Amino acid sequence: MLDWLFEVFNEKFFESELSKPVITMSGEGRRRAYGWFFPKQIWQDGEEVRHYEINICPEHLNRPIEEVCETLLHEMIHLKNALSGIVDCHRNGLYHTKKFQTCAERHGLKAMKTEKYGWAKTSLKDETLDFIKSLNLETFKLFRNLNFPSDDIEGGDEDSTETPKPSSSRKYVCPSCDVNVRATKEVLIRCEKCQELLTIEICRKTGNVPLSVSNI
Repeated sequence: MLDWLFEVFNEKFFESELSKPVITMSGEGRRRAYGWFFPKQIWQDGEEVRHYEINICPEHLNRPIEEVCETLLHEMIHLKNALSGIVDCHRNGLYHTKKFQTCAERHGLKAMKTEKYGWAKTSLKDETLDFIKSLNLETFKLFRNLNFPSDDIEGGDEDSTETPKPSSSRKYVCPSCDVNVRATKEVLIRCEKCQELLTIEICRKTGNVPLSVSNI
């Protein structure tokens, strides 16, 4: 249904201008996030056609359907800006700039500014909510539930080996003096000497490319 919703929203709010991304469902350690946009064309169709990625976290699919739609539309704003060559996030995709707010307001969303994350907090405009309600959508009945008792986890047999968890280490670097620190979670760090915010260099499996994360 997410692919169908993308097509509907693309026609309604973007005049079908957006090229279709690959829509994935993965938590990838970011269970607090409802979704994210990957600002590089990391999916390839054949040898030439490349696609962006929008991810919707499956742990939150059981929210009211209007909220899931808002998350998808939020990520479509990032896609719109990326296709236009506009960088709308800083600080590893956490801080949403005024450019994001401007695009969001033009395409069905309201964006509120927060001190830590910029214009990241979005909600549906009244007319957008009315349109979504007119679609008579049902809440997703299938979602990923990771809140189960530990007794429900069965042990493996004697020959099984436990797969090590991927490292969550991140390297933060000062853009002026190259001083660096490591952290195991996303943080905001300022260089005392240069008064510059350190930028992330390595982030889990995503290489050097920050994600544009919604609903932190």
